[in-house]
Amino acid sequence: MKKQFMTLAMLLASVVVLIACSSTGDDTSDQPQPQPLPQVYTITSEATMGNDQTRGTIDESFKFNWASSDVVYVKNKADGKTGTGTMTPLTTGSHTTTLRGTLTGEFAVDDELEMTTLAESGSFRYTGQKGTLEDIGQHFAYATATVNVSSISGASVTTTKATFTPLQAIVKFTLLGEQGENLTATSFTVEGCGTKVTASGFSSHVVYVAMPGISNGWMKLTAIVGSATYSYETGHITYQNGKHYTTTVRMAKNDESYTATGQPLTIQALWAGTTVTFTNNSGGTVQYKINNGSWTPLAGDISLTNAGDKVYFKGANASYYPGDNASKISFDKACYVYGDIMSLAEGKTESLGKAAFMSLFDDNTNLRSHPTKRLSLTATKLPESCYNYMFHGCTGMVKGPEFAIPTSRGERCYADMFNGCSSLNYVEYLGAYNNGNLYFSQWLDGVAANGTFVTSSDNKSDWEAQKVGVDHPVIPSGWTVTGR
Repeated sequence: MKKQFMTLAMLLASVVVLIACSSTGDDTSDQPQPQPLPQVYTITSEATMGNDQTRGTIDESFKFNWASSDVVYVKNKADGKTGTGTMTPLTTGSHTTTLRGTLTGEFAVDDELEMTTLAESGSFRYTGQKGTLEDIGQHFAYATATVNVSSISGASVTTTKATFTPLQAIVKFTLLGEQGENLTATSFTVEGCGTKVTASGFSSHVVYVAMPGISNGWMKLTAIVGSATYSYETGHITYQNGKHYTTTVRMAKNDESYTATGQPLTIQALWAGTTVTFTNNSGGTVQYKINNGSWTPLAGDISLTNAGDKVYFKGANASYYPGDNASKISFDKACYVYGDIMSLAEGKTESLGKAAFMSLFDDNTNLRSHPTKRLSLTATKLPESCYNYMFHGCTGMVKGPEFAIPTSRGERCYADMFNGCSSLNYVEYLGAYNNGNLYFSQWLDGVAANGTFVTSSDNKSDWEAQKVGVDHPVIPSGWTVTGR
């Protein structure tokens, strides 16, 4: 008993001494203070998809079914709160389910929570797809919902009903070649939807991709078929998030070796049964041939029976706009246009007439830009209004033609040239600006809001300066000017 008393007394003394030694005139301890552990909750939400898009187990009906592999990420959006968690479906195989999971952090009634499927908010990716609906359902069908905490009981959180909205469109692409043949691709890429979408690891001419929606935008498709590359570009595409689409595209084989200079002006049909009309008001003769046929004087409309058929034109006329009477080339279905425009003016390189090609393709909404075969404008002495309104209103044109560097330019030679070409997003012009207000008036009015203008490095700063203007800047403000 005495021993125990002495031990207790010694302990008390030790405590007193420790207190005395650590007393320095403030209440701050040198030791780290214990931090409270984050509160852990169980969260429960009733959930459904707000429309007919697909995740989980899916088929051609595109109906949504929850799958056991689904994970929903939760983030507290209330000011100053950083609570997070994950949830999984309690039941699968149907349009609706109950989600349950664990939250960690600080939560209160009425806090707004963001829920996203398959990935945390802001980390959505669309690369590495496999080209199938099953793969999209398991890995790329992102959706989001916003809910509020409706009640908290102990460590249990309940929310308002979660109605999920998909964050992408699902597109079924059927890939055809220039003659309408199926293209059995092993890789497929979509550009122009705000991110790069890739699919590989398949072998099919039918490819499903999930992609962020596009509103009246530009899109470029690239497919690898064997050792060859095929491409297709177009504008005015609208794919809404939460909807699915079926589209057939005619893709052109890339031919980087093609040189337009010296080649006849070429119109290539993308679809069978295309009619080409060349209204020639030049006063001289124009000849044409179809595919490998013989040259024949132009007389009436030209029928291209098969997809991929080509009609070539040549002439020896100084101007196709004599007496304010425009010649016109049109076609009733989409066609590629490439080759050398000067095949219409053979022998007139030094003596083109006023308004030589003015309005030649004016309002031709079926004109398309070939991925690698360009239209070439090889004249170097340009008369007044040479290309004025040449492509005005060609809403399907994505890339401008190749320009020769001129040695002389007449007034308004490029004026309104691409005015209204709402899909146009690429122009390469290596010549100088050099008091260009006389030549380039409104030539890029009404083109795509964002694009690329390529010029020589020596001329870059002069062209860059043309991105400003009260009403009609020569280069659109949203375009990037690059030098080479």
